[in-house]
Amino acid sequence: MAGSSGSLQNCFNSGMVSGADRIGGVVGNAGSYIKSSYNTGAVSGETSYAGSLIGYKTSSSAVGTPCFWLEGSAEKAVGYGTQTPAPVMDTSETLKTKAADLGDAWTDAHGDENGGYPVLKAFSYITGFRLSAPGAETGDAIDQRIKTGTIPTTLTRGAVHFRIT
Repeated sequence: MAGSSGSLQNCFNSGMVSGADRIGGVVGNAGSYIKSSYNTGAVSGETSYAGSLIGYKTSSSAVGTPCFWLEGSAEKAVGYGTQTPAPVMDTSETLKTKAADLGDAWTDAHGDENGGYPVLKAFSYITGFRLSAPGAETGDAIDQRIKTGTIPTTLTRGAVHFRIT
């Protein structure tokens, strides 16, 4: 993501990012505020302005806490510019436990979801779903259909209509 102003919150990158200059896993040219975000993807640039979170940080931008970056994803969190406090570099196993630290918008991954790294709740698998109504399937049957991807988004059983959102 490129940007020069505004703010970024609740972002993550897991893909490889490469380019010539001002290359970052979350943002390339930052004049913005970044918070509750992380990067696990490899980041590389042709200049020294490559960072796991930010490629080039202007004096007015900031990396708020919490922000995390995966050890080995880049040489440093911020390619150009200083950051106090410094974003936290974590091992893969430690970063996978950071959902609560990232804030209320995040949850732990379920199984191999997102490589085991924290997931935004809005995009997480549905879990713990229970449904009971006259003529409807049991909660366990619904759970299994959700996990296997065979449940439609709308269920109609008799006079009862359910919508899963």
